[in-house]
Amino acid sequence: MRVLLLTLYFAPDVAANAVVMTELAEELAALGHRVTVVSAFPHYAGNVIDLRYRGRFIQQDMHKGIRVNVTAMMSAQQCFLAALAGATYVSIFGGRVNNMGYNVCSEFTKLRKVLDQFGLRSQIIVGSTREVLNIIEWLEAGAHIVTVVPDLLKGMIVHPYSKETVQQFLRDAARAEQMLKEAK
Repeated sequence: MRVLLLTLYFAPDVAANAVVMTELAEELAALGHRVTVVSAFPHYAGNVIDLRYRGRFIQQDMHKGIRVNVTAMMSAQQCFLAALAGATYVSIFGGRVNNMGYNVCSEFTKLRKVLDQFGLRSQIIVGSTREVLNIIEWLEAGAHIVTVVPDLLKGMIVHPYSKETVQQFLRDAARAEQMLKEAK
């Protein structure tokens, strides 16, 4: 099975979350799964990016046979350069880009167009999702993967009018059943 693990912390970071996520990836890989990790740059110690990663916007590493992509990209241009460098995944922080006053959808559309035009196989991952609307909007704009927190998934599933419609169907069915019983 192919596993994509998205995490803020991963080796060589030493935070507790990094240790847990690294162990999880190693265990999945040991079971024969093809694991890829997309992570932020190592920064746990004092919130300072590790010297080996400074001045970069992508770094591809291997950790015990596990592919690791570390990213901090905010534009189509950065993602395109990472794709040219051979990145399997290019990750852009969609919510943060929108918060800066830009429309991240136009970034995905441009990026997807140039990836296709140049025959690059990098997949676009979008993180920092803020609203339910972002999910379909970003996929429609060209993202391959959108990361989502559980509350947003719940928001996709539960819609007040769906609940109301189901309740109406149940009331109508109960009424129809009652009418059939009375007609007998």
